[in-house]
Amino acid sequence: MPAQLAKLDLRVEQRTKKALEQAASLCGQSLKDFAKTTLTHRAAEVLRQHQVTLLTDEEWERFMQIVDADEEPNEALKKAAAEYKAQHG
Repeated sequence: MPAQLAKLDLRVEQRTKKALEQAASLCGQSLKDFAKTTLTHRAAEVLRQHQVTLLTDEEWERFMQIVDADEEPNEALKKAAAEYKAQHG
């Protein structure tokens, strides 16, 4: 089954459009295809930056110590877990 398509309209300054057209041409793409691929890649990059947490070795070791600890969760953690459950099920 083909994906559902949605329309996206936007207005840009003339100089921006010219720059986009030039970049699209250099990539051998139409302006429409260039805009689609560029926006898609940038959106994926932004989402990845907000969904992935990078830790230094020291931070990772500290995180693992906390995870492995046999301590009961404190009130702040319990509250955060409850809020997460309420929002995400």
